[in-house]
Amino acid sequence: VFSPNEDGVNDFFEAYESSGINSAEIRIFNRWGVRVYNGTLDKTPWDGTTNGRLCPAGAYFYWVDYVDVYGQTLTEKGSLTLIR
Repeated sequence: VFSPNEDGVNDFFEAYESSGINSAEIRIFNRWGVRVYNGTLDKTPWDGTTNGRLCPAGAYFYWVDYVDVYGQTLTEKGSLTLIR
């Protein structure tokens, strides 16, 4: 759950760097499967907007592809909730 309301608490959703991970790409989709965000470890985290417009509160889904230090590509996916 995150709440991008500029109060300084849980304002962003982002992938964090971790030892053992060389690179990562994160994609976030709305409930209709439309991509609303695409980023990497070194890109600005998702602030709950797409194309400069606020995304509505609700359920979203993330898909993270990352490459570990051994060159193996792995995928993590799950859901998150945006609260306004």
